[in-house]
Amino acid sequence: MIHKTMFSLVAAGFLALSIDAAAAPPTPTPSAPVIGRIHQFDADTPEATLREALRCALDIADEEAAFQCYAALNVLDNRNTEISLTHLRNYQWKVFRQRADGYVMSSAPFTVEITRRDLAPRSSGPDDVKVFLRSTRRDNPAPILFRSEDGQWRIHTSSL
Repeated sequence: MIHKTMFSLVAAGFLALSIDAAAAPPTPTPSAPVIGRIHQFDADTPEATLREALRCALDIADEEAAFQCYAALNVLDNRNTEISLTHLRNYQWKVFRQRADGYVMSSAPFTVEITRRDLAPRSSGPDDVKVFLRSTRRDNPAPILFRSEDGQWRIHTSSL
């Protein structure tokens, strides 16, 4: 279906441009943006996956069990080969586990601070969600990118 879309530069009223464009299907929104300090983590959201990843790093004492918990929260490409698992363990997990407590603003109730949450468009499939998390150990918020895989939000990349 073709429809007429009108774009206008409102700030100074400089230009009005009319173009014909094919109607694009609406992009599904993973959930309403959550910004600020949060302590409730709704199921099936990137924030719930983040909460579980922090639980793996902070609450499970056994290193191998903690890593397996974290690895299961990652997209399949991050854990489907020995090489990808080794990379995940030696780099992303190692840093994440060392820094995890810095992302927790309060332990009762468990609270994190999200400073920004962006949709990251993909050419196929649903959009990714990039969440920026404040840390007590870093000057700037750090991003973690989530991707919907098999109906669950999983960690794709992390700079936490």
